[in-house]
Amino acid sequence: MKTLSIFLILVLTLAFAVAANAEGTVFGIKAGVNFANISGDDTDDLNSLTGFAGGGFVDIAMSPTISIQPEIFYSQKGAKFNEEGTEISVKLDYIDVPVLFKYTMAGENARPYFLFGPSIGFSINSELSADDQSVELDNVASTDFGLVFGFGVNFQKFLIEGRYGLGLSDIIDENTPEDDGSINNTTFQIMAGYSF
Repeated sequence: MKTLSIFLILVLTLAFAVAANAEGTVFGIKAGVNFANISGDDTDDLNSLTGFAGGGFVDIAMSPTISIQPEIFYSQKGAKFNEEGTEISVKLDYIDVPVLFKYTMAGENARPYFLFGPSIGFSINSELSADDQSVELDNVASTDFGLVFGFGVNFQKFLIEGRYGLGLSDIIDENTPEDDGSINNTTFQIMAGYSF
């Protein structure tokens, strides 16, 4: 997993370096809402948690229809459940770094597009909260690897987008004694953005 993390960071760094000198490169920002949940072993009683997602992207054109789109986002993930009448939230905050392949269809005022690619998330905060009280979770893995699938529409400089994030790595630290199964982040995002 460390090797994969280093690889994605190198790809992102190279992409930004290329973007700085490439024609047909577009910078932009996106923000929206996460509908997050946790799937896997013993997660049947969990419900989705609504959170925020926002950050920036670089669209590097390879052709009129194909581009590579590195991104960096703050993303709130997790889930919630009820315990004896009390709603408890598992709040997991990440810095997500997807490197996506983008296919844009032809159009004038509206151009639909598809996104697909890997993403690495870096945990920056993890807590269990209920009734305005919270406790830090110390068994959450520091990185989270996954895949992103998305569809959106460009309206000149504005865009609207829906995407699904499928977590592939166990979010519980592998050195934790209670890690006897595998649980993963899943996220559906609705975002709006603006390109410069």
